[in-house]
Amino acid sequence: MIMKRYIKMVAVLLGLMASFTACENGDQSFDDYEGGTTAYFAYQSPVRTIVLGDDEYDTTLDKAHKCKILATFGGSYNGRKAAVNVAVDNSLCDHLTFADGTPVKAMPAEYYQLATTTFNFNGGMQGGTEVQLTDAFFNDPEAVKNTYVIPLVMQNQTGFDRIATGILKEGRTGSRTNTSVWEKAPQDYVMYCVKFQNKYCGWWLTNHNTSTDNIEKASQVQITTRSLNSSVYSVEFQEGDKILKADLLLTFDANEKCTITSLTDGVTATGTGSWADDALLSWNNKNRDLMELNAEITFAGGVKKNLNEKLVWWRSGVTKEEFSFTYNN
Repeated sequence: MIMKRYIKMVAVLLGLMASFTACENGDQSFDDYEGGTTAYFAYQSPVRTIVLGDDEYDTTLDKAHKCKILATFGGSYNGRKAAVNVAVDNSLCDHLTFADGTPVKAMPAEYYQLATTTFNFNGGMQGGTEVQLTDAFFNDPEAVKNTYVIPLVMQNQTGFDRIATGILKEGRTGSRTNTSVWEKAPQDYVMYCVKFQNKYCGWWLTNHNTSTDNIEKASQVQITTRSLNSSVYSVEFQEGDKILKADLLLTFDANEKCTITSLTDGVTATGTGSWADDALLSWNNKNRDLMELNAEITFAGGVKKNLNEKLVWWRSGVTKEEFSFTYNN
């Protein structure tokens, strides 16, 4: 009798295990939420930095001078065979300024090409388009900072219940970007800000000499982008009880050799340098970019300092970013 009960219990347990396994391995499908599905852009003012050098993530798309703009939807656990049609709307930028007071500019049409204006979701949770950036974009010195946005607005959809067009305050009208007129802000638009940093830009490690010994424990310095082929390196020298500072312009040629000049008033600099891709086997047994700089810098009063450094690439410094904006009536 006891044995029969034992056998029955084992059979029940095996049945339950089989049902759980079937639930895990089978294709699950759930009903949509009661309110239906809504297409929208998750962020209205994201910033995308095109990294032309190394980074911790895959930069294959960046080095092809491309990026992606994506939309998503809510109201369902499942993906959707649906689509949203978008259009470029430069008027989104009207009356807008960045936090520093500079105008938000619609990216010139000759700076980019959209692969499509139909965002197909293809059964997934996102749909979007690739953006191909042209040489004109990378030749514009304003493109190294938050200047240009690709302004898109959702026009219509198929396969969803609605688009997140927002709710205006009673009796009010106005632009999507004028937050003061909205009870519930619209999410049917995006101002996709794009900028780039060149391959010389990022955070580097240096012993402030020509040694790369224990470089992973060395000083961290930042080199910023000025244009596609030039960067800025800010240096400091101790002179008695004073700190002498200078911004050095590194201008690279097609052979990755650079000339060094000064951007600081009252300071002159002459020198040369070089950049090499994956030239130094360093910590974690990884090849890293190497930069060598040699220059003589003359400060006010004729004080001269010599710069002789090897720098090893550490990280790009790019992080997730959104820009804030102000609507000016």
